[in-house]
Amino acid sequence: MRQDILSLSLQELEVLTSKGTVNRALKDIESGAKGKWKETEDGNVEVVWEDSVICVLPGSVPIQESSCTCSSTGVCRHIIRTIVAYQKRNISDKPNLSWNPGSISDESLRSFISASSFTKAKSIFNSGIAVELDRTDVPVAKIHGLGTVHFPVPNDIRYARADCKGSLGEQIIAIAVWSFRLTHLKKEFVSTNIRETKISSHITDRANTILKEIIQYGFQGVSEHLKDRLFQLKRSCLEEGLLWPSEILSELQEEYSKYLLHDSLFDPDQVVYLLGEWIIRMDALKENKGAIPSLVISGDTKTYSSELIVRSLIGLGSGIKVLQKGFVVLSYFADPKSDKILLYECSFEKHTEEPFHSIGNFTVFKGIPLHNFGKSSIVSSSIKKLHPVNYNSVIN
Repeated sequence: MRQDILSLSLQELEVLTSKGTVNRALKDIESGAKGKWKETEDGNVEVVWEDSVICVLPGSVPIQESSCTCSSTGVCRHIIRTIVAYQKRNISDKPNLSWNPGSISDESLRSFISASSFTKAKSIFNSGIAVELDRTDVPVAKIHGLGTVHFPVPNDIRYARADCKGSLGEQIIAIAVWSFRLTHLKKEFVSTNIRETKISSHITDRANTILKEIIQYGFQGVSEHLKDRLFQLKRSCLEEGLLWPSEILSELQEEYSKYLLHDSLFDPDQVVYLLGEWIIRMDALKENKGAIPSLVISGDTKTYSSELIVRSLIGLGSGIKVLQKGFVVLSYFADPKSDKILLYECSFEKHTEEPFHSIGNFTVFKGIPLHNFGKSSIVSSSIKKLHPVNYNSVIN
């Protein structure tokens, strides 16, 4: 009995091929497509379908390496048809998906990834990472600053799926396995960061002075050296490994620069938001009892760049954030092969007599007008994850 075939959900099959291919295969099954089946003791499954197409699913390899006599390449609809039909034939034997990927041995990992990726993964794991683990359904590991790994087939490392390509994709699979070994709970944050995050009084005292001045007097009444003071404080935060607090200070610098230049995109509400976020993050770091890893609060200064597997994005629509003398168009896109949502922001100045809809014809990206951009499906040649945590992207 092929437990790997029985474990694959329709959603996972869509990841391996496409939603359209899966739907066509389901229609074939619903229309009563018949075939001659043969299954050997070593797990080989062969089906000769009534349309003369022959599908072979060898037991020694994952289904991505199955063969079909049709003219299509990759995982075609006939292979998906074979998988779905096999599941229906053996529905009573579907395995229990409640399992822990931490049970996968290092020996299995070494057989699946390169030696260099294994060594690098161990180094990253030991350097201190934070991971959100969830085994309530298909096991998923969301590795802070690196990526996400799914384990759709119990105890079969061949089907582990990372959301990025290349060596980093291999590395985070190993990191995910080791992370699952740290807990028996079905849902938990875990961390290998042994360095205690301490905030020096040198940072807090300077921050209190600067931010109190902004709160009391606003940008109009602060010292003319505010920008330099924010820069020095930001550098101190980075030296202490406080990435997100340093990003807050960087954004405050940007807002102050807009204010000095009388930029219409200056947003006083954003200043208030940033001040509030600084206070919340710093308080959380001071009082953190370990329920949430400190790396999630402070950010991880280790940066990684990787190419995402996704090649297409589905537009979910756009919204508008109105500023004092301008506005920002926020366009949202879904990665159909994961749970990621990507955000594209485009800022505009707006004259008072100009209606919002008049901006719709502006070209925002490769000839696409703004009013169509947020509802478009984008096929790209390259999407790279650049930020250590947030999925900011470069789309070519």
